[in-house]
Amino acid sequence: MTALTVPPAYSDERWVERLGTFDQLAVALVVDHVDTPGGTVSAVIEHSSDGRTWDEKTSTPCVTGTTVSGQTQLSGRDNSGMPSLAYVRFRFWFEDPSKAGRVRLQVSARDAGP
Repeated sequence: MTALTVPPAYSDERWVERLGTFDQLAVALVVDHVDTPGGTVSAVIEHSSDGRTWDEKTSTPCVTGTTVSGQTQLSGRDNSGMPSLAYVRFRFWFEDPSKAGRVRLQVSARDAGP
C-alpha cells in the first residue's frame, strides 16, 4: 500500500524477483482517500535484467482509469505477449501531479509452463 502524492510511485522492491518468474500477470489497483474525485490513475509494468536499469514492458499502461469518491477498483493485465526479464515492478501515478490518494496494488501471477 502506498500513499501516492508525488508521481510516480513504485511497487515494493521485495517482490521484483518473484514477479519476474511468472509469464502472466493480472493487476488490480484499488484507490481510496483521494483528495478530490476525478482524474486518472495509471500503472505500467517495468522489467529489468539486472534490477538497476528499468524499461517499460509495453508503451501503454496495463491499468488506467478514473478515480471516484470513496473507493475505485481498476484492473488490467500484462497483454504484451512477451516474456518478462528477471525483475518486474509496477510504476503508478496520477495524471494530475497535484492529486493525492492511497493506492493498493494487487497482482495475481501464473506461469504458463514449458
